[in-house]
Amino acid sequence: MFRAHTPACTALLLAGLVTWGCGSDEPPSSGVDAGGGTKGCPKVDLGPQPTGVETVDFKVAVTVLGATETLQGRLAKPDSCTEAAPCPLVVVVQDRETDAVIDYGTPAKWLADRAGAVVATFNLPGMGVGGFKAPGKRDYGGVHDMTTVKEVMRLLRERKYVDATKTGYLTVGYGLVPTAAALKTFGPNTLKDVLFLIDVEGPVDRCAASQAPEDVQKGIGPGDGPGASDTACNLSADGPKATVYPAATDTAPGAVVCAEAAWPITKTGEDCTSDWWNTREPARDLRSVGVRYQRLQFEVDHRQPSRWSSRVAISSAAASKSCPYFGLNDMPPCQSPLSDSQCAGLSGGKSCWLQGNWGHGLGPAPYAGDGTCEASLETVFATVLPGYVKRMLDTSAYPNCK
Repeated sequence: MFRAHTPACTALLLAGLVTWGCGSDEPPSSGVDAGGGTKGCPKVDLGPQPTGVETVDFKVAVTVLGATETLQGRLAKPDSCTEAAPCPLVVVVQDRETDAVIDYGTPAKWLADRAGAVVATFNLPGMGVGGFKAPGKRDYGGVHDMTTVKEVMRLLRERKYVDATKTGYLTVGYGLVPTAAALKTFGPNTLKDVLFLIDVEGPVDRCAASQAPEDVQKGIGPGDGPGASDTACNLSADGPKATVYPAATDTAPGAVVCAEAAWPITKTGEDCTSDWWNTREPARDLRSVGVRYQRLQFEVDHRQPSRWSSRVAISSAAASKSCPYFGLNDMPPCQSPLSDSQCAGLSGGKSCWLQGNWGHGLGPAPYAGDGTCEASLETVFATVLPGYVKRMLDTSAYPNCK
């Protein structure tokens, strides 16, 4: 079971007595419900609604290949964040097919309130709807996206109520792709002072990004598309394809990778044989990042059929000479993650994967089958993420390992 980050737990960590289970803030025991879970999950009491959080709209001019576009975003800013008492900054980078300002707007207020941080939401070029739709070309993690990710951080960290020494990114799903690329490309210069990256179930390579439930009528399957291989998919003896991308069962569809009828290949025309992917694979980029890295992986991955990408991500961060800290959920940091068999053998209520009374995964979860208990974004931003933001900021309780 996922454990809360309580003061007592922090004290034990500082004393070196506990290495497990202090990831998230425990939700308050009273107050109004804020959405709870979905698909059969119990309602979750998140406590009092955030009241001391101001909404601040912002604009950022981004120049890519000689063309300048201005995008609009929104900050969730605690009233306590002032020039005299600046706060950390968390820049949220969206998953695929989302409107970040709309989908993450209310959750951002919860995170700002619980973490005591300024939280920024914005749409990448070509994404969003209405007045917050971002101008420019959608390039699925390419130079337009990574430059935007860089410029939002660069300009917002200059605000007087932001502590420029305590800034980081929070990525959801595909948001990891442009963010890891930006940190690799701009990390030695513009982004050299960024402290952390929290990655919520991001795809690590072309196979993970393109995988889709088998649907022969749509051209997805029955076999994998061109370019699929053990190397391209970062597979190994510990993660053979049959485990990482399993066949169909009675309750879940089979997983197909690199199908030419799957996203984002249908949007870009770039199949898994294309060099286009070389700059859009976090498994490569995380080997060069110089920030504290935390991977979050729920028991049920919200888009993929297994949790293999989390192990690839941690292995890549561990291989980086400049990554000072890396961790997967509440497993002991700065070491290889446990295998499936090791995770299954844990006792004492421990789990390698995030779960709680609020659910055991984010939606959509096409491979989960019956009994899925999805956690709402409000719940995750209010009860799970604040503890990890604090962990990334607290280098005394959670010191760098290299």
